Amino acid sequence: YSQLLSQLHALNWKQNDPYFCCIIHAPRDSKIGSISNACQRLEDGIHGSCAVKDEEHIFFIVNLAQAEQNRDTATSVIAGLLREFLFKAGISMEFHDFYRLPYYYRQAHIALTLGQQYDDTLWSYRFENYMLHYITEQSTRELDAEALCPAGLLKLLRYDRKKGRSYAATLRIFLENNMNTASTIRKIHMQRATFLYQLNKIQELTGLNLQNPETRLLLLIAYQLLDRENKLTS
Repeated sequence: YSQLLSQLHALNWKQNDPYFCCIIHAPRDSKIGSISNACQRLEDGIHGSCAVKDEEHIFFIVNLAQAEQNRDTATSVIAGLLREFLFKAGISMEFHDFYRLPYYYRQAHIALTLGQQYDDTLWSYRFENYMLHYITEQSTRELDAEALCPAGLLKLLRYDRKKGRSYAATLRIFLENNMNTASTIRKIHMQRATFLYQLNKIQELTGLNLQNPETRLLLLIAYQLLDRENKLTS
């Protein structure tokens, strides 16, 4: 990173120009010099960019103002080179303050790590597609998933296990469909009257106020946390 930063200062880029950066996993091939070749191809392919290599990575940043293109167009150029060289890349979100580069440099690293973990068949990984994975990972560093669940959801899960029901799964689908009854019953193939009965039972069992946006957000996060720990029964 320090090598990248020193090179960027020499470019005299404007602090508030739009940027994004990439971390490209590029294992060294000393016989054909693929990393040096890839760096040159990246800089030639996108005007207003800078690539710096180390043993196994290329650190690449694009100044979108100088490139005169948007992030989607620039990443399509990068994607073509990744496939050609058999490299994989994590891609940060766009940012507009050069001095916030360390945060977005870290975003790219996180995207590469999580992308390879969850979607190994892809060539590039945008941080925004793995943001929720990252947030849920961070939130369970001190507490496990169950300890971060609303009490009402835990009560519902216990009820499902005891009675052989799937109310927790129904609640999740209802929340994921923005509490739209018509969309939910189409998704779960259930009669409207049966669904409304179950919804009433769910609220009776949990005591949750689903009209509260914070409650809905906490529930959706809790489902993600339980998924990660494989504790969710449907």
